[in-house]
Amino acid sequence: MSRRFDADREGIEKQLDEICAGYVSDLPVGIADAVRYGLKSPGKRVRPLLLLYAYRAAGGKEEATLLACAPEVIHSYSLVHDDLPCMDDDDMRRGRPTVHKVYGSRTAILGGVVMIPLAAKVVRNSARSMRLSHETRAKLLETLLEASGSRGMIGEQLRDLAGERL
Repeated sequence: MSRRFDADREGIEKQLDEICAGYVSDLPVGIADAVRYGLKSPGKRVRPLLLLYAYRAAGGKEEATLLACAPEVIHSYSLVHDDLPCMDDDDMRRGRPTVHKVYGSRTAILGGVVMIPLAAKVVRNSARSMRLSHETRAKLLETLLEASGSRGMIGEQLRDLAGERL
C-alpha cells in the first residue's frame, strides 16, 4: 500500500511538472514563473490523491492522474490569492516566501487568475484523453467551476474575510 501511495504521489508531482511545462510555457515569462512557483509549492497533494482513489474505487480504469491535478491547480490559485496583502497577508507558506513576496502582488494576482482557466484546460484535456462522454466532461468542468466559484471556495473566502472584520 505504501509503495502504491508513494508511486501515486510521485505521478502527481510529475503530472504537475508536465502541466507547468506544457500549459504554462505560452504565458508571459513573469506570470509563467509565478504560476510554476505557486503550483509547485511543497504539499502533501491530498486533493489529487483523494480524487484518484475515489475514481479507482468507483471502478475507473483509465489513467486519471492529469484529471486529479485539476483541483490542485485551483487549490494553488486559492493559496496564491489567500496570501496576498489584501487578504491574509502571509509572507511565508510551507517554509518558503509566498508568490507575492517573490514576484510582487500584481504578478501574484494575475498568476492566480490564470490558474482558473488552466484548471479548466486540464479537465478538458484529461477527460478527452480518458475518453469520457461529452456529458461527463461537461459535468466535471461544471463541478470544478462551481466548487471554486462564488458559491464555493470564493464565497467561503469572502465569508472568512467578513468574519475577520468583526
